[in-house]
Amino acid sequence: MGANTFRSDYMKQCLKRAQTVQWPHEAYGRAQHHLALIYEERGAVGDKEEADALREESTKVLNKYRHYAPDHIQDTGDEMMIFDDMQGTFTGRYTGMTLLKHIRRYQGKLEA
Repeated sequence: MGANTFRSDYMKQCLKRAQTVQWPHEAYGRAQHHLALIYEERGAVGDKEEADALREESTKVLNKYRHYAPDHIQDTGDEMMIFDDMQGTFTGRYTGMTLLKHIRRYQGKLEA
């Protein structure tokens, strides 16, 4: 299994689980944004359509809540940074912009 396939499968599992438990909207939007990035990086058949749909949904969430982020964060234009700022510390903020790095590290342990 390729690294990008592993990451996309993992993120799809996270989003599926989020539908059965209560996740904050901004956390769900951030997960959608991460999965869109994975699909864009992978570039397999059908990934562009999946990424576009996820990006559209995550943008709706971002636009709804972005005003809670400080101006200096919003001014960066970095969607992931804005999502990270909106994410509460006790509901997963730790992962921040390093989520993909952790997924890659975990995936490497599985293949070893």
